Amino acid sequence: MTAMDVPLSWLEDAARQVRGRQIAWDGHQRAGFITEEELDMIRRYDNKGAATQNELLATQGQKYGALFLHLLGKITADQTVQYLILLVDDLLSESRDRAKLFHACNTASDGVLPYAPFLSLLRSRDAYTRYASNKILSVLLSTGRPLDTRSVSFYAAWLSNELTSADESSLSVVLSALQAILSVEQIRNAFYSETKGVELLIDVIDRRRPNFQIQYQVVFCFWLLTFTPSIADTITIHPVVNTLSLILKGTTKEKVVRIILATLRNLLEKVKDSKHNAAQMIGAKVLEAVTLLQTKQYADEDMVEDIKFVLDELQKAVNELSSFDQYAGELRSGNLQWSPVHRSERFWLENAVRFNDNKFEMLRLLATVLQSSTDPTVLAVAAHDVGSYVRYVDGGKKTLESLGIKTAVMHLMAHRDDNVRYEALLAVQKLMVTNWEYLGRNVTTAKDRLPKH
Repeated sequence: MTAMDVPLSWLEDAARQVRGRQIAWDGHQRAGFITEEELDMIRRYDNKGAATQNELLATQGQKYGALFLHLLGKITADQTVQYLILLVDDLLSESRDRAKLFHACNTASDGVLPYAPFLSLLRSRDAYTRYASNKILSVLLSTGRPLDTRSVSFYAAWLSNELTSADESSLSVVLSALQAILSVEQIRNAFYSETKGVELLIDVIDRRRPNFQIQYQVVFCFWLLTFTPSIADTITIHPVVNTLSLILKGTTKEKVVRIILATLRNLLEKVKDSKHNAAQMIGAKVLEAVTLLQTKQYADEDMVEDIKFVLDELQKAVNELSSFDQYAGELRSGNLQWSPVHRSERFWLENAVRFNDNKFEMLRLLATVLQSSTDPTVLAVAAHDVGSYVRYVDGGKKTLESLGIKTAVMHLMAHRDDNVRYEALLAVQKLMVTNWEYLGRNVTTAKDRLPKH
């Protein structure tokens, strides 16, 4: 599995249609877009078979690289532009080393080449033109000099916009474009830091409920992103781990499992300190899911090695992480469950005040869960934890009110799920009263007094 292992069946189908065309090159020459010399060069190359083309590229490769870039900068006819892109894509697909034929055109007098024509074509209304240009750029950028800052920002925004506007019919194509170009570190850094790309990828899984092929492509993008250590170290501020865990538990497709394992390994291996990411995985029940995988037989040796690596790292983390670390990992994953720590008096007595650390980080995460989760169990546990916090922290009521948590819990008193309403009522009672002995005598009947839906 490599960063360029990209499913491009749609692009290949479109290329076959473009390949069947006959371009009237002499018409472009009469219109003044092609000189006599250029017309002669293109005639000697076009439709002459691989052997002839390879010979021409071996002896006059730089001239042909300059020719294709020059024509793409002058000709605007859609079908001819598509055909020229096809010629470039073909020769690069035959050998990535041929990228040097285009990089050689970057002279002191024209520093925009070879990227400018293809960057411009990303704005095309034609899907084949955009995505074939993206594929070509992925090769050129991985073999040549970096882009300037302005072009990088444009590229990152283009990727984000394509993903935002993709409908069900074009989603796989857009993800293929992402898979191709995120292998270039400069672009993936900008996509991560300058756009809402990670949120958009998570949204594909959360809201669109995609098939396994789309799941694979989304996780492939996460895998590529996590090759950059700084991204692997911070990407888990988003619920990426929980997303990976949910897919892993629900899929039977080996290729999806393989790419998830490779991504989890990056999250543990590419960072200086894996404690934070390991805690999230433990909180999201990744350890249990990967333990089940160990009982199955896989022919892929890399996959077997990844299973062992992830298991070893997580089991080591279980032994090293404190109960608070594990709780924090569970909360950051957004996957709160009724694990023993939530009901532990000792845990809250020792750790409740730590929820105020780092500008109330844990409380802000609880607020996010309460306001965004649709899972009844997650909401019930979160409401319970709010009540436990306020019981052990002086001044906690004002803090919860200032963060909007009190209001969020009160809204849950009308939730359709009985357990959510029950835990919300208990939490609100703890927020409202100070006589804990009185509260203890009365909460046992609270569930019976809840309104039924």
